[in-house]
Amino acid sequence: MPSQDTAHKLVSNLESVDEEVRLQAVRDMKNAIIGNRKKKSAYCSAGAVPLLVNILKSYPKSHDHDSSSIAVHAAAALGSFACGSSESMKEIVSCGAMPPLCALLHSSSIKVVAAVTRTLKIMLQSHPSQAHFI
Repeated sequence: MPSQDTAHKLVSNLESVDEEVRLQAVRDMKNAIIGNRKKKSAYCSAGAVPLLVNILKSYPKSHDHDSSSIAVHAAAALGSFACGSSESMKEIVSCGAMPPLCALLHSSSIKVVAAVTRTLKIMLQSHPSQAHFI
């Protein structure tokens, strides 16, 4: 499990003005939390979910490869947070993730659409009793 300092440092990098730092933070977090409930909990407690949602909200209409990459990784990270954890799922919904996720289904980037579709599928499969929130 990451130390609280490690989790907070990575989460703080999600707010960096440097796009490369933000992209690397999203990638690192996504890779760290996949299949690891303790890390999911640590990063969720450190405030990662609202920052990932903000990344999706700020995804530009016209984009380049780098901006679509951050959206793909942010959507995948949210899907991983949602998988198996009802607390994380509630956090995702309460942070307002559904409108930007649904809006990104209309992206011109097939990679973004595919990532968002996978995330929504994970959310519905992992928490069918919460489908009314989705």
